[in-house]
Amino acid sequence: MSKEEMFQAELLNHKLGQLEQELNTLDSKAEEIRSLKDSLDRFGEIKENEELLVPIARGVFASATSTKEKKLLINVGADVVVEKTAEQVHQMLDTQIAQLREYQERVQQSFNQSLQELKTLESSFQEK
Repeated sequence: MSKEEMFQAELLNHKLGQLEQELNTLDSKAEEIRSLKDSLDRFGEIKENEELLVPIARGVFASATSTKEKKLLINVGADVVVEKTAEQVHQMLDTQIAQLREYQERVQQSFNQSLQELKTLESSFQEK
């Protein structure tokens, strides 16, 4: 096994580690969006004048009372907040999940390709 082949194997192992980490991050993001969709569904079940605890920070809540209007305020970036209905937010989250899945597939393909390259390289080591 030459130094060049060893270096190439190290690079592939490093790339596989990065891709695996990216896949884990994407899984976490997908789970976060699914959890948000569940919360959004529960939000739709809240009745008018119902007492609520609104999370302010981790473990810190404010008491609030629901109103008839069920609009949500969404941060769209650059400190800009827009008003959306629960259905609009649900559609937005569905779009995000679709985009996330598409990206996950590309990362998984790259992972599989790199893994195949590493296996090919390792089998060439064994033949020598």
